[in-house]
Amino acid sequence: MPTINTKSAASEVLSWKKSQKVKDVLRKLNQDIAGHENLTWCTKIMEKIWEKSRKVLKEKIAFTISIIQYLLSPKVESIKIDDEAIRKRMKKNIVSINLLNLFVIIRIIRNTNYCFYL
Repeated sequence: MPTINTKSAASEVLSWKKSQKVKDVLRKLNQDIAGHENLTWCTKIMEKIWEKSRKVLKEKIAFTISIIQYLLSPKVESIKIDDEAIRKRMKKNIVSINLLNLFVIIRIIRNTNYCFYL
């Protein structure tokens, strides 16, 4: 991926974000790494960032995803982190993580012979 820094002009940052190489990186984030089933590039990034943590909380996952989305999104003309923008993205990502967890639980329940009453 081509390099960029926080001192780059907005037009240069936007051009970088719209480049095919950055688009490819963004597209590949949630794809499995060749030869590693169930290991995505996004998961690999999180493992590297949070490698010393015994358990990665959903807030850390949401934070990491929010930063990646913010830095690579062509809708954002900067790579300087905006705390408020990250907070908004984190709220959305936490909701998505909660919904995904609920979906997984429902699939597990449907695949068992047990009956659950709520």
